[in-house]
Amino acid sequence: MGRALRPGVDKIDESWVKKEVKKILSGFEFLHWWMPPASQFGVSGQHDFMVCQRGFLWTIETKAAKASKPYPTELQIVFATNIRAAGGISVMVNENTLHKVTQIATHINRCGELPHGMADDFTQWSK
Repeated sequence: MGRALRPGVDKIDESWVKKEVKKILSGFEFLHWWMPPASQFGVSGQHDFMVCQRGFLWTIETKAAKASKPYPTELQIVFATNIRAAGGISVMVNENTLHKVTQIATHINRCGELPHGMADDFTQWSK
């Protein structure tokens, strides 16, 4: 077993970010998460994680900061826009911003509401 990867120092891929998000989400009560299948049978543009927490829906799109495409696709932007229009929130995280997952899940459990101010505006990445 080698040394642990260091965000900001080592090149980290998206699968590492997903593993870390799974660890974070699994530590919260009143939270159910799933990962929609990324296949020909899935919905194009869906985010990597769908989270239902205390009756609220939020989604997480993961990227690696140093990836060749560290931003959401146009279909992922549309998906986030649709989630927001339906009253949910979406965030994009990479190895440097994993703390956002903890902050959002903690806020929902403590306050019983979605922290709309913590949501990412995915349209900022629109072309």
